[in-house]
Amino acid sequence: MAGRRVYAPHGRIAFVLFGFDGLFSAMKGCCTWIFDAGFAEELTPNQVFYAIIEKTAEAGGCSGRRMFLRGKQACACTRAKGVSMRIDIPDYAAEVLQRLNDSGFSAFVVGGCLRDILLGRRPGDWDICTSALPEESRACFADKQIVDTGARHGTIGVVFGKAICVEVTTYRIDGRYIDGRHPQQVTFTRDLYRDLARRDFTMNAIAWHPKTGFVDPFGGRQAICEKRISTVGDPRRRFAEDALRILRGLRFASVLGFSLEPETIRGMEEGKKGLTRISAERIQAEFSRLLLGSQADPVLCDFAAILREAIPDLQPVKVSGLLPELSLRLAALFPERTEETLRRLRYDRETIRTAAALARLNREKPPADRREIQKWLRREGRHTMELYMAARGRTRELQDIFDSGACWSLRQLAVSGRDLIESGIPPGAQIGRILERLLDSVIEGKAENRREALLSMVVEFETELQEETGERGKRQ
Repeated sequence: MAGRRVYAPHGRIAFVLFGFDGLFSAMKGCCTWIFDAGFAEELTPNQVFYAIIEKTAEAGGCSGRRMFLRGKQACACTRAKGVSMRIDIPDYAAEVLQRLNDSGFSAFVVGGCLRDILLGRRPGDWDICTSALPEESRACFADKQIVDTGARHGTIGVVFGKAICVEVTTYRIDGRYIDGRHPQQVTFTRDLYRDLARRDFTMNAIAWHPKTGFVDPFGGRQAICEKRISTVGDPRRRFAEDALRILRGLRFASVLGFSLEPETIRGMEEGKKGLTRISAERIQAEFSRLLLGSQADPVLCDFAAILREAIPDLQPVKVSGLLPELSLRLAALFPERTEETLRRLRYDRETIRTAAALARLNREKPPADRREIQKWLRREGRHTMELYMAARGRTRELQDIFDSGACWSLRQLAVSGRDLIESGIPPGAQIGRILERLLDSVIEGKAENRREALLSMVVEFETELQEETGERGKRQ
């Protein structure tokens, strides 16, 4: 870090806040931590400053000054930009913290749940990091059901009730990454800062405790205030460690509406070849969430070259005008070879079926009238047609068919296979063929959907089918 001269204004601020003795102790302790931990070459000057602030707070500076130490700058920003600073944690998460603390371990709420709270969102999960080793964490929750969600990486799941699982993870240092995805080994540590320093983005490298407040050594709250995505340390190193972080960053930009720092973008561009080593399941999970984000269009267009490293068949088009429904947007992005591409990305069968159907319908001439819509309904099913018609602003036409009770499926016919058997038609494939012809007649307006009217046509259709079968037999 020699030669960087941006510390002067930060140093003046810190001197006023802490005095000479406090500043000297803070800088000495923080610099020792930075160099011992091996972060000297990758932390930015601003991140070093935040680390000094937080380390001084941890050391217990003057009480009147702790407001700044715990993020006066971030607080001012959050007040100005409407970011929530109120942290309400559920009882079960508070219990996890309390049990670990009572056993002599430090523990903090960490990561994405804090980011979501600061943005005024409801967290889906609560993650806790702790100085307790995995076996020590287990002992703290001996009366609870424990799930081994990632014991090798220091994570256990503590189960509350039937559907709540709080992940508790030991502070750790990731070793060398050998496959562009996973560290060769992890080392457990008692140092929260070293755990936060291994994380991907500054907005995810924040910890909080109800008694001591925030620990934010890399300016994560400031980044959230400024709607900015930046890595913890050197972007090139972070993306070389795990290329999936590139897709995570793009997903955050789409879902949160944040902008990516120029240096972070350069790191993504340099590391994009690493995406070829990521599993299809991981790519699919991140891409699906990106695709449903409010800012999917600019991300798809601006970062198409990066995304194509992971998904070569991608054809970026604007999707914001479509319903935020995955199959609909996939059909727009993959108009050709839809099924093949989505199978390769390991999508589920229903998503593949619906997206492939929509892509095919997009290539056909749209239905011109009510009768044609009923025929398409019969062929494609209600869900697919609802998506197709909504994308074309024709929902009202479809709803009119539903409201009127018009018949478009076999289930709506006034007769069933049993009725045909009772009328004298022998069981077999013939039953299904006759029902299909009856449905054709109803949709085309040649017959009313009444039991008596339909049964009166059965003998005629049976005869036609027998004649057709006889003709096919002669040709063979």
